[in-house]
Amino acid sequence: MSRGTKIIMLIIGGVIVIGLIVYFIIVPVFMTATPPPTKVKVNNNLNSSLPITNNHPPVTNTPPPPAEAAPESKEASAAQTIARTFAERFATYSNQNGLANLNDLQAISTPAVWSYIQGGYRAGLVKSMPGSGSYYAVSATALSVKIVPVSDTEVSATVPMQLVESGSSSKVSYATLDLKLKKTGDAWLVSWEQWEK
Repeated sequence: MSRGTKIIMLIIGGVIVIGLIVYFIIVPVFMTATPPPTKVKVNNNLNSSLPITNNHPPVTNTPPPPAEAAPESKEASAAQTIARTFAERFATYSNQNGLANLNDLQAISTPAVWSYIQGGYRAGLVKSMPGSGSYYAVSATALSVKIVPVSDTEVSATVPMQLVESGSSSKVSYATLDLKLKKTGDAWLVSWEQWEK
């Protein structure tokens, strides 16, 4: 073998050794380096400016489902709804409709309370209103409803209200109606009512 052939073989061997070093040592170092961030994809949701990568699921704006309400809070909420409905209908009336709105209270009142509404309460409202030739109405809005449990089947409710009187003159006043509600079967019924003095 000539001297030139030996040099060429040494050069080829050196290139192979350098190639193997690069392949097994240098290339893996670059392969484990952090890849450049991916381009931002345009979405129509609020996260459209965030990059979407293959490493993470896309972020959504869907709120988590509401937690199941405890039975006590469901009962309190049902009683609160009945107290609000009763108070607003009890204190809203007009001399133009024959106090027909009071009829809605029968379904959410005990027989004793309904008897009072049909008798003494209705008669008192008719007596306090001006004659049939003059328009008169009261519109009531419950400002809040506070429920206090008394037992598993009874709660007390306090309902502060805004009362707007309309007729020959207008007037705004505030009053609080106290209620007691009793659970009968699956329904809450108003078993007592009284205006605070």
